[in-house]
Amino acid sequence: MHSPRPQSHRILFWGDSLTEGFPGVAYIHKLQKWHPHWELVNLGRGGDTILSIQKRLENSSETGDIAVFWAGVNDVFADIVPGYALLKTVLRQKPTKNLNSFLSHYSQCLDLLLEQCQHVLTIPPLFLGEHPKNPYNLRLSEMGERIQRITEKKPQCSFLRIHDYLPLKEEEASPFLPTNPLPRVAESLEKNLCDSDYDQAAERRGLQWTYDGVHLNSAGAVTVAQAFSEALTTLVKSPSLRL
Repeated sequence: MHSPRPQSHRILFWGDSLTEGFPGVAYIHKLQKWHPHWELVNLGRGGDTILSIQKRLENSSETGDIAVFWAGVNDVFADIVPGYALLKTVLRQKPTKNLNSFLSHYSQCLDLLLEQCQHVLTIPPLFLGEHPKNPYNLRLSEMGERIQRITEKKPQCSFLRIHDYLPLKEEEASPFLPTNPLPRVAESLEKNLCDSDYDQAAERRGLQWTYDGVHLNSAGAVTVAQAFSEALTTLVKSPSLRL
């Protein structure tokens, strides 16, 4: 007797370069191998801020069963590199001016996503460097807490605590910070790096989950894929979604 064929689900992934999977190691490719019956739609775009994602959402006709929403790090990243915020504005990826503005636009993005999908899984922004107490990660931590509060107030939304899967230990943390991302992006474009190249860069910099303090190495990508696999498997089995 044949076992029933797994049900197909269309899952939209909205976000920035972590979702796009470049530079660094892509987690969506790994997730797709584990769940070949799911249709995973990668809508990540490198450098996107919450404002540029909102603009894309307003012009999008994509629909699916579930949306995974992972955004926010670029709104803080703009403060690390002098002149980077101006460059982002020229590229039409303008960062928000403060946390309240970010949260307002984040909530609007959730409303737009709920018009496309039955459920939205929100992910807090990851790291800027891997020291948990650097000023950028303290800001991102607060941003993540506020995102969780917004998520919990909206029906058909749930929050994934991604940092539980990718913990940072202060006593073992590398001080490396991505103070100038442009040379590393250019290096990736020129050399067509493979996963092992990113892993070697991570090792040189003493990083555990990323290769440059922002973008995932192999360990980070596999762990993120595992976290998403667990969360999405639970969601697609939920009777309340009626997928």
